Amino acid sequence: MYPSPVFQDMSQLPELYRRSGAFRANTTCKVCFNVADLKAVRFVSEIIGQATSLATNQGTSRSNMNMMR
Repeated sequence: MYPSPVFQDMSQLPELYRRSGAFRANTTCKVCFNVADLKAVRFVSEIIGQATSLATNQGTSRSNMNMMR
């Protein structure tokens, strides 16, 4: 198990860590929710990049008519 620091705002990172750029670059897992400020939006956009992905999904379902009786 590894520690997972959580920041409410990207501006908190340089306040807490002198080498915040290295911290962000070496973090293997980044989770972002409700990104609102422009600096954070740019950061997320840069790490995600641009890509087109196609996916197909296939499933089956059936009803249980015994439950209807």
